[in-house]
Parts: sequence; structure tokens; C-alpha cells
Amino acid sequence: MTSNNPLFIVGYPRSGTTLLSLICSSHDSISLRNNDDILMAFFNASVTPYGQINEDEFDRIISMSNKLEDFDHFINSISEKKLIKIKSILPADGWTIFQSFLSNGNQDSIIWGSKTHCYLWFYKFIIEKYKMCKFLIIVRDPRAVVLSNYIKHIAKFRFNKINTDNLRLDLIKFDEAKNYFIKTSHHWMAWHTKLAEIQKIIPSKYLKIIRYEDITSNPEQILKDLFSQINIEYNDDVINSKSRLTHDILNNPIKSYAHMNISKPIDKNINDKWKKIDKNLITIVEHICRNFMSNYGYISSNSHSLLKSLYLNQYLDYRYNYRSSEINFIDSIIKFDNDYS
Repeated sequence: MTSNNPLFIVGYPRSGTTLLSLICSSHDSISLRNNDDILMAFFNASVTPYGQINEDEFDRIISMSNKLEDFDHFINSISEKKLIKIKSILPADGWTIFQSFLSNGNQDSIIWGSKTHCYLWFYKFIIEKYKMCKFLIIVRDPRAVVLSNYIKHIAKFRFNKINTDNLRLDLIKFDEAKNYFIKTSHHWMAWHTKLAEIQKIIPSKYLKIIRYEDITSNPEQILKDLFSQINIEYNDDVINSKSRLTHDILNNPIKSYAHMNISKPIDKNINDKWKKIDKNLITIVEHICRNFMSNYGYISSNSHSLLKSLYLNQYLDYRYNYRSSEINFIDSIIKFDNDYS
């Protein structure tokens, strides 16, 4: 019987949310959806005074979502039988439809849920609806995060989805990459600034923070602790399960180039990949993200002297302009607390 204690995996993009989601989903008692762009449409209908959704509205939301790049993959992951079952409960509120998609019809799952970068911003609504829910937040060294996002960016938009395993990190040019590193570093800081604010408000029983580096360095111990906290019996098969190493996300041409590492056994050496890039790029990330880096136990490489003062002044100007706009954007989401709570 599916329970009412969902698990929501949250993290900044390229922090390991997909890996952790697939590890958890490989357990027979856990059912997590790993694709949420379309689900967010129904989730938004849940946290706003949208009212009941009839079959026409349901079809309209689905048809609007077909513009998203992962629409085909999402639809293919939902069986026709499942769609018919969901439609049979219409009209229904957004919560009911949202939960129907997430549980995915797996009645053997003790825990169901999903991963996305947005759920935590709506924590009040989720906690009110699911008193026993858990937010599992994964953080990762921002130097690795920014690099990973950049590799995804150039693989998708510049090199037509090249095999990023063959990308020479030491050949990434500073002048070509610096603006992307600046923007993404500020975005990372804005995201974690808002996370820190939420941590002061939300009861600790709803939150668990895990470092990506701890998962890759000591997966057995970290996962045993995690599974214990969600009352699921741990088994060794989840670490390098066949279901993860051959997951159908690898067959999705839109997603596969960005998630090639999930098809491989967990390797702690990935944690030091960022050390191969231009030291000036490392310095950008360290300068902008330094406060939260230390909070999470990430140590500076002490390369700041490599950065020219001229560049530093430009970065500071960009920092305030970009960070302000980013935080304002996130605050507009949090405004739901005042409007609809």
C-alpha cells in the first residue's frame, strides 16, 4: 500500500539529484519520478486557487506541455493504462492528479516522490498536505557544479551533443567560458542563499542535507544512514543496480549526453575533475561562492592571486546586478506564502 510520506529530492542543477533519485528508485520499496517539468504544471495547479481539473483542462495542460524538450520522454514513461486510470478520477484537484503521476501506480511502494529543483520553494504547501514528507537536499562543490553545467551547455549548444568524456578540460578557454562561469556561480549563490533562509524556518525533521562528494566517496555508509531515516531496509544492490546503469533516460536523445555518468559505477575520482580547468575559472567560482563553500566544508584552492584586479571589479559589478535579479525571481515564487497560505 502506497503511504502518505513522499520523498522530494532537491538540489541545484548538476548537483547529483538524478544520480540520487535513480539510486533510491532502484529499491523495490521506493518509487520516484525522475522527470518533473510537466508535473510542475499540475503541481502549480495544486498550490494556486485553480479549482477542479476536468478532462478538457487535463488535455489542455498536457498539450501545452508538448513544447517542452522532454515531453516525448515523459509521455513514453506513462503507460496508456496509467493515463486512462488518471483520467478516470477527473474532475479532480491538482494535488490528486499530481500524486497519481508520482505514485506511478506502484502499489508496492512504501515511499513515492520525485526530484526537481523547485519543490522546496513551496515547502509550506507540501508540508501542510503531507505531514510525514521529507526533503532530501543534495549539495555539491560549486566548482564542480559550474563546470558540469558548462560542459552540458557546450555539449548541447556548441558541439551537437558530443561525447563529453572526450572533452579536454585543460583546453577550455578562459575568455570563452568566463561569462558562463560568472552567471552560473551567482545563480548557485542565489539558490543556496534562499535555501539557507528556508533552513531557518522549516522544522529540521523535514530536511536532510547530503553532499554529493560523500555519496561518491562513501556510498554504502551514506545510503545506509539515509534509508534508515526514511525507514527503508538498505540493500547493497542499490549502489550500482542494473536498473540505474541501464536506465531509460540514457535512451533519451535530449537527456543522455548530460547523464552519461549514471551508466557507470560510482567513482569518487569525479570529485576532482574541476581541478583540471583554468585556475582563473576556479578563482571566479571561489570568489563568488566562497561563503557557502566554507559552510559545506569545501576548501578554497588559494588561487585568488591569479585573478587580475580588472577582472575582479567586473565580476563584482556583475555579481550585484545578477544576484539581485535572481533573488528577486526566487522571492516572487516564495510570494505564494503570502498570497495563498
